[in-house]
Amino acid sequence: MENYFNIRYEFDRQAVLRAIDEALLLGTPEYICVSDGVILSTVNRDPDYCNVVDGSMFSICDSGYVPLYLRWIYGIERKQYCGSEIFMDIVHRRRYRMAFLGTTQPTL
Repeated sequence: MENYFNIRYEFDRQAVLRAIDEALLLGTPEYICVSDGVILSTVNRDPDYCNVVDGSMFSICDSGYVPLYLRWIYGIERKQYCGSEIFMDIVHRRRYRMAFLGTTQPTL
């Protein structure tokens, strides 16, 4: 896990999946924040919002802006790992059952 712009980001796909596995195994209530450029700005302006983001297991990067900022400011390369990619990785692993609540068949 890496800390940039006052947000703890996890860019490693396997680390994200291991953390999800561990939370499910232990039955601990956890959440992951999806932190893009807008969230980054809000965290640094709103202490209450910052507490919500800090309370998560970690944040993932759901847009290309944060990796772009990291390259411009720090000269480092990171790839985004967005929510839909996590979802697809979990589905393809076939380890857990999932239910969809509050949606329609066309949405699925």
